Amino acid sequence: MAEPDNTLELTLAKVLSLGVLVSGGLLILGLAGMLVTGQTGYPAAVTDFSRVRPEAFPHTPGAILAGLREGRPLALVSLGLLVLILTPMLRVASAVVLYFRERDWLYTGIAGGVLLMLMLGMALGAR
Repeated sequence: MAEPDNTLELTLAKVLSLGVLVSGGLLILGLAGMLVTGQTGYPAAVTDFSRVRPEAFPHTPGAILAGLREGRPLALVSLGLLVLILTPMLRVASAVVLYFRERDWLYTGIAGGVLLMLMLGMALGAR
Protein backbone atom coordinates (compact mmCIF):
# COMPACT_ATOMS: atom_id res chain seq x y z
CA MET A 1 0.00 0.00 0.00
CA ALA A 2 1.31 3.45 -0.96
CA GLU A 3 2.31 5.92 1.73
CA PRO A 4 -0.06 8.94 1.83
CA ASP A 5 1.38 12.30 0.76
CA ASN A 6 1.60 14.51 3.83
CA THR A 7 3.25 17.47 2.08
CA LEU A 8 0.27 19.76 2.60
CA GLU A 9 -0.03 19.03 6.32
CA LEU A 10 3.73 19.39 6.85
CA THR A 11 3.82 22.73 5.03
CA LEU A 12 0.92 24.10 7.07
CA ALA A 13 2.52 22.83 10.30
CA LYS A 14 5.76 24.60 9.35
CA VAL A 15 3.86 27.87 8.81
CA LEU A 16 2.38 27.62 12.31
CA SER A 17 5.70 26.65 13.88
CA LEU A 18 7.56 29.48 12.17
CA GLY A 19 4.92 32.01 13.25
CA VAL A 20 5.12 30.88 16.87
CA LEU A 21 8.94 30.89 16.85
CA VAL A 22 9.14 34.39 15.33
CA SER A 23 6.51 35.66 17.75
CA GLY A 24 8.27 34.11 20.73
CA GLY A 25 11.60 35.57 19.65
CA LEU A 26 10.12 39.05 19.35
CA LEU A 27 8.44 38.75 22.74
CA ILE A 28 11.67 37.60 24.38
CA LEU A 29 13.67 40.43 22.76
CA GLY A 30 11.11 42.99 23.88
CA LEU A 31 11.00 41.66 27.43
CA ALA A 32 14.80 41.52 27.57
CA GLY A 33 14.92 45.13 26.38
CA MET A 34 12.55 46.14 29.16
CA LEU A 35 14.61 44.27 31.75
CA VAL A 36 17.89 45.82 30.55
CA THR A 37 16.60 49.40 30.30
CA GLY A 38 14.06 49.19 33.11
CA GLN A 39 11.57 50.96 30.84
CA THR A 40 8.98 50.16 28.21
CA GLY A 41 9.97 53.15 26.11
CA TYR A 42 6.53 54.71 26.57
CA PRO A 43 5.12 57.06 29.20
CA ALA A 44 3.72 55.44 32.32
CA ALA A 45 1.04 53.20 30.91
CA VAL A 46 -1.13 52.65 33.93
CA THR A 47 -1.27 54.74 37.06
CA ASP A 48 -4.88 53.96 37.80
CA PHE A 49 -6.55 50.99 36.13
CA SER A 50 -9.74 52.99 35.69
CA ARG A 51 -7.84 55.40 33.40
CA VAL A 52 -5.62 53.46 30.99
CA ARG A 53 -4.07 55.78 28.43
CA PRO A 54 -4.13 54.18 24.95
CA GLU A 55 -1.23 56.33 23.75
CA ALA A 56 0.97 54.51 26.27
CA PHE A 57 0.57 51.23 24.36
CA PRO A 58 1.55 50.70 20.71
CA HIS A 59 -1.73 49.16 19.53
CA THR A 60 -1.84 49.99 15.81
CA PRO A 61 0.56 48.86 13.07
CA GLY A 62 1.69 52.47 12.58
CA ALA A 63 2.37 52.94 16.29
CA ILE A 64 4.25 49.63 16.43
CA LEU A 65 6.45 50.62 13.45
CA ALA A 66 7.12 54.05 14.94
CA GLY A 67 8.06 52.43 18.25
CA LEU A 68 10.38 49.98 16.51
CA ARG A 69 12.14 52.86 14.67
CA GLU A 70 12.63 54.58 18.02
CA GLY A 71 13.93 51.40 19.71
CA ARG A 72 11.11 51.03 22.23
CA PRO A 73 11.03 47.56 23.83
CA LEU A 74 7.25 47.49 24.27
CA ALA A 75 6.91 47.91 20.49
CA LEU A 76 8.79 44.60 20.07
CA VAL A 77 6.38 42.93 22.49
CA SER A 78 3.43 44.36 20.58
CA LEU A 79 4.89 43.16 17.27
CA GLY A 80 5.37 39.69 18.76
CA LEU A 81 1.73 39.63 19.84
CA LEU A 82 0.61 40.86 16.41
CA VAL A 83 2.61 38.10 14.70
CA LEU A 84 1.09 35.56 17.09
CA ILE A 85 -2.41 36.81 16.28
CA LEU A 86 -1.77 36.80 12.52
CA THR A 87 -0.15 33.33 12.43
CA PRO A 88 -3.44 31.37 12.15
CA MET A 89 -4.60 33.74 9.42
CA LEU A 90 -1.35 33.11 7.52
CA ARG A 91 -1.94 29.40 7.91
CA VAL A 92 -5.41 29.69 6.35
CA ALA A 93 -4.02 31.85 3.51
CA SER A 94 -1.32 29.22 2.92
CA ALA A 95 -4.00 26.52 2.85
CA VAL A 96 -5.90 28.45 0.15
CA VAL A 97 -2.76 28.59 -2.02
CA LEU A 98 -1.83 24.96 -1.42
CA TYR A 99 -5.35 23.64 -2.08
CA PHE A 100 -5.51 25.77 -5.21
CA ARG A 101 -2.21 24.29 -6.45
CA GLU A 102 -3.59 20.80 -5.84
CA ARG A 103 -6.75 21.80 -7.74
CA ASP A 104 -8.87 20.81 -4.76
CA TRP A 105 -11.65 23.28 -5.47
CA LEU A 106 -13.89 22.32 -2.55
CA TYR A 107 -11.22 22.94 0.08
CA THR A 108 -9.94 26.00 -1.79
CA GLY A 109 -13.43 27.46 -1.49
CA ILE A 110 -13.82 26.48 2.16
CA ALA A 111 -10.42 27.86 3.15
CA GLY A 112 -11.06 30.98 1.06
CA GLY A 113 -14.37 31.53 2.83
CA VAL A 114 -12.71 31.14 6.24
CA LEU A 115 -9.98 33.58 5.19
CA LEU A 116 -12.59 36.07 4.00
CA MET A 117 -14.43 35.83 7.34
CA LEU A 118 -11.18 36.31 9.28
CA MET A 119 -10.28 39.37 7.22
CA LEU A 120 -13.76 40.80 7.57
CA GLY A 121 -13.65 40.26 11.32
CA MET A 122 -10.29 42.02 11.58
CA ALA A 123 -11.49 44.93 9.43
CA LEU A 124 -14.66 45.38 11.48
CA GLY A 125 -12.79 44.96 14.75
CA ALA A 126 -10.24 47.63 13.80
CA ARG A 127 -12.92 50.33 13.74
